[in-house]
Amino acid sequence: MPKALGMVGCHLLEDEMVHVLDHDKDARVIFLVSNGVSDTIEHKLRSLQPERDLHLVSEENVADLIIDQEGTVILWQKPIELHLLPQELRDDVVSSLRLIEPLCGAIMVFYGLCGNAFRNFETVVQCVHVPVCSLTDHRGEMVDDCIGTAMGGTEEYLHLLRSHPGSFYLTPMWASNWRRFFHDIRVIEDEKNLDGAKYVFQFMGYKDTFKLKTGLGDGESFDRNVLEFGSCFDLRVGEINCTTTVAERSYLRAKELMAGK
Repeated sequence: MPKALGMVGCHLLEDEMVHVLDHDKDARVIFLVSNGVSDTIEHKLRSLQPERDLHLVSEENVADLIIDQEGTVILWQKPIELHLLPQELRDDVVSSLRLIEPLCGAIMVFYGLCGNAFRNFETVVQCVHVPVCSLTDHRGEMVDDCIGTAMGGTEEYLHLLRSHPGSFYLTPMWASNWRRFFHDIRVIEDEKNLDGAKYVFQFMGYKDTFKLKTGLGDGESFDRNVLEFGSCFDLRVGEINCTTTVAERSYLRAKELMAGK
């Protein structure tokens, strides 16, 4: 019986997941786990390749799927609020890996270290009995988070932080959903009331915001959203050219594991 490629990843890395699937001609069937964060990725996938066989499946029924075609992907996004407690994030992701492992030949975890939730990754996933890989850079090091993913690796991310202290960085997903994400991670209680977030920004000493240009997302919307963000928090706006190589290389590794390499 054919096996699926599993993908379990953070809502913030939605564009990276769409990107690798859009460029994978072997991914002919996608089962998207339907939950509170899956609407936008569903729209993006259907818009990019309307001919693709895309099915929604509930979290309760995902373990009952029957994989009967080669080139099947099971895609499961996770909400950003799980980052509030690294242990909860780790446990939730591992639980999902265990749930879908009987259906999969390999699983790609679209997460970095994420507050050390996935530190010692091999130990974290040792209970999963199919190959599992994560987001790693060209040195083989696990990236820190979504910003490290866009920068291309750990050293590049450290260089960014040292070069631009007092800065907040925006990927297309961050820029288009920052009010929602700030609410989800408890920075604000009301998406229309930014007082709490403004206080946090002042306390942290943020002066600038940088648009991380990966080529993903809608360019015009990205520009507009970053300018709005900068205006709301009285930040200077800049931009930095970034990359999609971490997502691409890591996804290719997952496909190699599917093939037994």
